[in-house]
Amino acid sequence: MWSCCLASLFFVVQSCGRAVLSSYVCISVKLDTQQRKVKRVKNKAVVCHLSLRPFAMLVSLPFYLKLEQIIRPLSLHLGLISKQVEYFSYKTFIMCKIIGIDISKQTFDVGFMKESIWYHFVFKNNEKGFSKLLKKVEAEDWIVMEASGPYYFQLALFFHKENKNVCVLNPLIIRRYSQTRLYRAKTDKKDAQTIAEYGAQYDLKKWKPETEDIIEIKQLYTALELINKEIHQSERQLESFVSGGALSKELASALRSIIKFLKVKSNKLERQIECKAEQHYKSTLERLKSIPGIGTKTAIMLTVITNDFDKFENHKQLIAYVGFSPRLYQSGTSVRGKGHICKMGKSQIRKLMYLCSWSAKRCNPDCIKMYNRLKEKGKPERVIKVALANKLLKQAFSIVKNQTYYSENFMEKACF
Repeated sequence: MWSCCLASLFFVVQSCGRAVLSSYVCISVKLDTQQRKVKRVKNKAVVCHLSLRPFAMLVSLPFYLKLEQIIRPLSLHLGLISKQVEYFSYKTFIMCKIIGIDISKQTFDVGFMKESIWYHFVFKNNEKGFSKLLKKVEAEDWIVMEASGPYYFQLALFFHKENKNVCVLNPLIIRRYSQTRLYRAKTDKKDAQTIAEYGAQYDLKKWKPETEDIIEIKQLYTALELINKEIHQSERQLESFVSGGALSKELASALRSIIKFLKVKSNKLERQIECKAEQHYKSTLERLKSIPGIGTKTAIMLTVITNDFDKFENHKQLIAYVGFSPRLYQSGTSVRGKGHICKMGKSQIRKLMYLCSWSAKRCNPDCIKMYNRLKEKGKPERVIKVALANKLLKQAFSIVKNQTYYSENFMEKACF
């Protein structure tokens, strides 16, 4: 008998709880057109101020909800959201869709959840496909995608021009997230769903496209690197044939003409890059070139990858982006791995900065002091040069942000 009473009581409580929470969710949806302000505060609590229709001018209902601790477990228990949905963040609370997109060359897969149901669509990766997806996107929705080579750019740019919330993620982030979820399947449909799940769980940063001149300079520099690589390969091939002693005059002449042609094109691209950079970023380049050890090529690359130093808030972010931040490998009392730099960054500028450290140890006063100090401690030459490259990055960031030029002992009075 007692068991029957307890079962009946539990059923009543469950039904009441389901009704209350369901009405609360319905109210939050229906009041979407009313005065509503949603602010995110610390420890994932949400402060909401809702105005009810009958008492819009009189009644204000402030309440505090810790989503992770109250709403999600209770909703899962009462069956208001699917058990397969293991995330419930402030984005889902304000009823916006997180649209995950997995892009390929020809098509892109779209996945999002609406009313506890997953939807999946496939569109062509062109203007017609973009327009079809636009019809399913509302004003407050987020469009999340990976930076998949050049294929994502047109889609992201299209929705950016439409004033939609666009977020472009590093593909490694989604890969690591998928591994933490122990997902075994790897399909375009599953990837789009995984991207949407990540976007619902974590804070998203709005994507902004780079300026046209920066994109053009990057493309010119990439083409220049390719031509220089071809020059090097052709020269080594000619040297190999000459060493063999059986090179015909016709082949030797053809290879030399190819090398000459490529060198002309390389010089032309270098002049184009310098002209473009001087035209748009003359003041920044002059400040960077005032640092002993930094030349024109490095100054241009630093300006381009940092979007004229607007992409980062402090020098640590810049160092991590380039790939010079230290990486420790330690665990417990027995594992003491050798420290290395974390090469998750731009290899182009990292190579240039390392070469700049060679000359900085001879002509940059601050770097000379650092070089002598580390040399006395017995540090290896490569470790010292990485430290000097870090020093140059700090100097460059500080000088551009402070809108000044290099002077000896500048770092002692610089403010980051």
